[in-house]
Amino acid sequence: MNKRSIALLTGFALILMAISGGFSMGFALAEFTGKNLDLGLKENLIFNQGLYKIMLFGLGITIALDFLVSYGLYRFFQDDHKKLAQLSGVLRLIYTLIFGFAAIFLCADPQFQML
Repeated sequence: MNKRSIALLTGFALILMAISGGFSMGFALAEFTGKNLDLGLKENLIFNQGLYKIMLFGLGITIALDFLVSYGLYRFFQDDHKKLAQLSGVLRLIYTLIFGFAAIFLCADPQFQML
């Protein structure tokens, strides 16, 4: 792959990641925690199961795209400065892993269980 195609793929992945992350964390999660506070969180989740599943799918898409962006940024900058590209790629990957673990714990939180 040439630099232009890597840049386009990485940029497209960043745009999709912003859309899916913005929907999942900015809209869907706020629906459960900020609206209908007279209902409990568990009742909100039971009432909006479809939105909850779409939110989880959006988080998964965001994490997968974040891995792609990490690799794309490394590949784009590796010819210019290899050490700095490796460092930024590793730091971005660590950020992605931390975000992934946070999303897993969000799904595993007893408050967010629909049973």
